[in-house]
Amino acid sequence: MESSDHLSQQNHSSQKFLSNADVIRPELNLEKWPSLWEPAKSRRVFKTRVIERDITLSNGNSMTARVRIAPSTEGTLTTEEQRHFYGLIRIWEEDGRLVEEVTHFSLQRLAKVLKKGWGPRNIETMVQSLTRLLATTIFWENAYFDKANGETKKELHGFHILEELYVAQVSKNGHVTKESCYFRFNNFILNNMLANHTKPVLLDTVLAFQSDIAQILYTYLDLMLSDKDWFRRRSRELFFDELGLKGSAYQNVSDRKRTLERVLKELQGVQLTTGFITGISLEKTVDGKDYNLVVRKGRSKPKKVIAIETVSVTPPLFLESFASEEKMPLPASSESSLALSIVSYFYEIFHQSGSSALPSSKEIAQAQDHLERLGEEATRFLIQYAFQEAPKTKFSIQTYGGILRYEARAMNAFSGKRAQEETRREEKQKAVLIKAHETHSNRFQTAYLNYLRQTLAQRETETSEAFMAFLDHDLREREKFVRQKLHAYLRSHFDTEEARLKRFADFFASHADSPVLDFWEWDKLCNPEKFMSETV
Repeated sequence: MESSDHLSQQNHSSQKFLSNADVIRPELNLEKWPSLWEPAKSRRVFKTRVIERDITLSNGNSMTARVRIAPSTEGTLTTEEQRHFYGLIRIWEEDGRLVEEVTHFSLQRLAKVLKKGWGPRNIETMVQSLTRLLATTIFWENAYFDKANGETKKELHGFHILEELYVAQVSKNGHVTKESCYFRFNNFILNNMLANHTKPVLLDTVLAFQSDIAQILYTYLDLMLSDKDWFRRRSRELFFDELGLKGSAYQNVSDRKRTLERVLKELQGVQLTTGFITGISLEKTVDGKDYNLVVRKGRSKPKKVIAIETVSVTPPLFLESFASEEKMPLPASSESSLALSIVSYFYEIFHQSGSSALPSSKEIAQAQDHLERLGEEATRFLIQYAFQEAPKTKFSIQTYGGILRYEARAMNAFSGKRAQEETRREEKQKAVLIKAHETHSNRFQTAYLNYLRQTLAQRETETSEAFMAFLDHDLREREKFVRQKLHAYLRSHFDTEEARLKRFADFFASHADSPVLDFWEWDKLCNPEKFMSETV
């Protein structure tokens, strides 16, 4: 992880690049520990988490920096709280970066900043997230840099992101008519932000992510790529040491691989605060026991975004030293090294001499052009396509430039191949998801019926217009079957408790402000073992 001073300097180097972007500037200590925020949709037990990192001091000595996150009865910090924290930063900045005073806001304004819909359930989840920012305790040991004193705190206990929070609402007929809300950040956070000990964050980019893990990984990559154009890390170290993803399934290489493959498409071409992700892929490690996440950054958005999948790369002998140790410094120009690797791959395919070939500068430039326009995977496909097609026209390709005549046809074939694979993958994922939904619904149907039973019992003591309408509708339905003399159907189907509970849920499903949750709403809000699509 990079030093505080160096990352602070990145604020200045990225000013021109971010001039037209939707930027906020959160406190730097929190940004340096992206594993503070757990995936919101993960299956987890609320317990104290400990994150450790060995750091090297300026005098050459090393020490362990440690952060402990202690959840409260309200829960712990997740990616949802990270979004709300960023939303409060936006409001605080817009309102003049207040120091001594609290910052007044409304939940409706916060919802607009976070691009959330406005309704009872979103209001409830926003209040819950804000409460967790207030109640969750963080303990810093040799980890929190105080810009005012120019020192890293040896111990900083009882730290809460929000020092003050007040939310009061007045409702009428189920609608919020008046709000009184304010907040104030922790003094350490405030002082550091006022001293520009911050890191720029693209708020709209963060809010656009669908996957929690994509959001965490993006935050980490934006930090790591702030001063470099290339990043490589083994998936095991990435998950456990850097992102703090401690799920037992992640002990398996295949589970880490599947998880990363799901987020690659979301990250490809995404804007960073210092450029764009122009390439992201998984490569088998040389020892064959894991995968490397490899990310490249460019200064401009890729003209053509190609879905990147897992690739297995056998590096030329003269590049093997770069791949064998993932944490070794990369060559001065990683883009040139990749172009050299591509040309060597060409010579290996066409002439079986990849490790001994001496490519010309023209060939390197041609490969670099392909990488910038097509991406690495498509460039490798072009080489393979040319190798297959050249014998059909009796064209003997001697140098890399010979494959140029096949580019248009190769890219058409590549696009068609990817489209077919994507269709098959989506159909398979859809079938798996439908089956998973069905299995999950059957498993928790009894628990959901208990919820409906309790809700119906509560409503039977009321005389609300909506509930009276349900009773009237239900009575008319019953009378219809009586007139048709379908007494057996009434006994076996209509008059059972389960049937009445389901009619109760179906009747209120069409109400905008329904007091009754349908199965999937109940599952999301009330079920401790709620459906997790990321695990399908």
